[in-house]
Amino acid sequence: MTPVDRFDGSNGRSELHLGTLEQASMRGGRHLYLFEIDPAKTRRIRDRGEVGKTQCRAARAAGMDALVYLNRYEGICIESVQNAIDAGIHDRIDSMADREFLKWFPEARDSWAILNPEDARLIASFACLSSARDFTENSETEGELAL
Repeated sequence: MTPVDRFDGSNGRSELHLGTLEQASMRGGRHLYLFEIDPAKTRRIRDRGEVGKTQCRAARAAGMDALVYLNRYEGICIESVQNAIDAGIHDRIDSMADREFLKWFPEARDSWAILNPEDARLIASFACLSSARDFTENSETEGELAL
């Protein structure tokens, strides 16, 4: 099971952003949602801090269902950041290929931008992070989480 990142419809964006529970915990949201997704056509992109409207528009025009990217900002532990600083490579993090980034930050996981949120099926919602964590640890239900 892969848990949650966020869903923020207040900014006028029309895609649904999903990721792991660890990523969601860094977002500080009050409610978490577990979704089932099955995108047929995905495009892997590079994480540059946010999935832009232009990227989403181009992906939709190309018939994509989702964008997937190795999340370089959420779900990263402080120990890995400190190791990168100690090794003097912290200024190269944004320019690293995903494979190299994973060597330094093995806890990094993919996040998703689902371009047509209607394609995601809501499985459960949670009022707090601990409830979502309990559910994902004690359930065989598979899905992606959104905050």
